[in-house]
Amino acid sequence: MVSALVEKRSELAGQIAEMEKRIARHQADLIHIDAVLRMYGKDDPETIKPKDIGRRSDWFRPRECARLIQDILRDAPGPVLTRDVALRIMEAKGIDQGDPQVVNTLKRSVLGALKRMRDLEKVSMDGAVGWSTNDQRS
Repeated sequence: MVSALVEKRSELAGQIAEMEKRIARHQADLIHIDAVLRMYGKDDPETIKPKDIGRRSDWFRPRECARLIQDILRDAPGPVLTRDVALRIMEAKGIDQGDPQVVNTLKRSVLGALKRMRDLEKVSMDGAVGWSTNDQRS
């Protein structure tokens, strides 16, 4: 057991060292970009808000969640609640629905995907009733 912990510690320390190197490179790049911005009249580049970098889901490959949502909504007889979409996706992917925290986390992922799809006009929210697809294929 001790050897496994030593191996794990070594792995984590290596990952941290690599991340610190990446941070140092990014900080150097940022200093250079700020200098160029100042040359072109942007007096205070530090006031530029950092972009929120979204984390990839452990449950879905890229665009898989959106495809599953479209399939569910396309086959639905009417608007579908976010929770029902999430539960149907969990069922399709074999994700255990017994843990309320997992259900809520996946529901938030699905809601985020639905909002992005709404912004792209692929789905719409029908009042408080639920979501439906704007896809004309039926």
